[in-house]
Amino acid sequence: MRKILAATLAVVMILGIFAPMGLQANEIRVTIDGVTVDFEGQPPVIVGGRTLVPVRGVFEALGFDVGWNQPTQTATLVRNDFTVVISIGSANFTTNGASYPLDVPAQIIGNRTMLPIRAVLESVGYYVDWNQSTQTVLVSTTRVTTPKVAVGNNHSMALHTDGSLWVWGDNAFGQLGNGRTTRYGAQDVIVENNNELRPIRIMEGIVDIAAGIDFSLAVNTNGELFAWGRNDIGQLGDGTRTNRATPVKIMDDVVFVDAGGFTSIAITSDGQLWQWGNDVTRWGHNENFPSPRRLMSNVMTAAAGSGHILMVTNNNRLYGIGMVQNLGIYDGNPNLSPVWQGSPHVTQPTHIMSNVQAVVSNSQTSFALTTGGRMYGWGPNSLGDIGIGSNEFWINLPQFVMADVREIFTGSMALRNDGSLWIWGAIDDAFDNRIAGPGGQTEEVGGSLMDNIVRYGNSPVRLMDNVIAAAGIGVGHYLVVDRELNLYAWGRNQFGQLGTGRVNAYEHGEPDEYWTPIYLVEDNNEASPVRIGSMTGSRIYIVQAGDTLWSIAQRIFGDGERYRDILEANGFTDTSLFTVGTALIIPDA
Repeated sequence: MRKILAATLAVVMILGIFAPMGLQANEIRVTIDGVTVDFEGQPPVIVGGRTLVPVRGVFEALGFDVGWNQPTQTATLVRNDFTVVISIGSANFTTNGASYPLDVPAQIIGNRTMLPIRAVLESVGYYVDWNQSTQTVLVSTTRVTTPKVAVGNNHSMALHTDGSLWVWGDNAFGQLGNGRTTRYGAQDVIVENNNELRPIRIMEGIVDIAAGIDFSLAVNTNGELFAWGRNDIGQLGDGTRTNRATPVKIMDDVVFVDAGGFTSIAITSDGQLWQWGNDVTRWGHNENFPSPRRLMSNVMTAAAGSGHILMVTNNNRLYGIGMVQNLGIYDGNPNLSPVWQGSPHVTQPTHIMSNVQAVVSNSQTSFALTTGGRMYGWGPNSLGDIGIGSNEFWINLPQFVMADVREIFTGSMALRNDGSLWIWGAIDDAFDNRIAGPGGQTEEVGGSLMDNIVRYGNSPVRLMDNVIAAAGIGVGHYLVVDRELNLYAWGRNQFGQLGTGRVNAYEHGEPDEYWTPIYLVEDNNEASPVRIGSMTGSRIYIVQAGDTLWSIAQRIFGDGERYRDILEANGFTDTSLFTVGTALIIPDA
């Protein structure tokens, strides 16, 4: 499905809809853009510490058609591009075929279907908050941007919920889009306090992003696609082969964008798939296209790999085009042996599998997620790249990897329905386990540190919890965003792609330096509060390294004495401890 409309829960990180267990039902209100919803006899109730709200009252007010199937005890909510299915007693619901968990199952109370609406509303792009003082569920119809991250070979991108785009890392080709071209070499040295080595804000009003090899792509709220960076084979799509250090507009009406190596793709609102850059259908013929060309119709999502493109149609059928051994259709014919040079190419979209809702490609390795939450993979596997428990050289046909998956990411990572992020395969051939992130292992394949190979293993392992977005490149670096909008990074940093404000080719420092939150701060390198949601009379600040309550109060209020207000708002005492990453409630002055 289109990344802009769904797939990852359009989540604004809030404290959730919590209320005391003893609260009477008639004390709870629900408002939509400030207007109170009338529930006609059955008000919201508290079950399991969650506020359950009648489905029909809220969703009909939002313009959904609400259908009820009595034999199956199922409610179906339909409006424009969204179809939500909720079954009584189920701990999950689906939006456009993707499965999401419910903290409390849907149930019938007072002859009404009741459910915790926060997850369902956020899955269709709305913002939900809880006002404790007025005991009110606050629903806003203003769509918010889904947090996203993207990684190029040596640069990084992050899309904040406020629509701001942040970039950092290598800028040799202008891939940061700030009008400059700079590079900090791959020597094992430290470069401190350079703005391009920390996240810098370059654009506003962005809803989708992608990163290729030394170039970047972004789509704004108007559907305008912009590109910048390296352009030697037309990968920017502006009709030239000239590098661009600032964003240049490419096309309109775009709802999805992706990049793979030197290939770019976009989907327009009418379901047309467009491609430019490297011609994946004619590898070795030195042909490329510097302007978008239409490749296929009726496409809802796609993935650009290395030498191939995968497309999912509106009826959930997966097709592929490009190098045959990358498509998951190799049938064992020795004339189609999996070698890079000279391999035959599929020049027309070819069916691979059905019931697919999402795809990603890590160079030649690809993964598909079915509508039932089952993930399949194929391609090179000598380092456990597919995650199927073996190191067989090549997996020719799609093989099952794991179930209960909500979303799949580049870098061999998968998000399960419980919010846990899983990872597998080789991480890098140059780093020790301090760089691998939690759970990484090293394998001695030589006599020195540089001969070690880092693995998570050939089967998925649980990396961390409460994740909403991730991206990685299997021989480089990784980014993860959690539910509190903390941005984590680990891996290579020879061009500052971790955003720590320093360059260090192999990162031989202390282990905790490489598993520390990196925050989206202003481009002057001064840490500033990150507002998460809208809490009446307060805001949220994410604790950073070196913070004290006094320094936070002094920075925010201009008066260090206000730290006692922070203590009280968070229920702290003078002896309370907090750590980097803690979300503090900051009462408004």
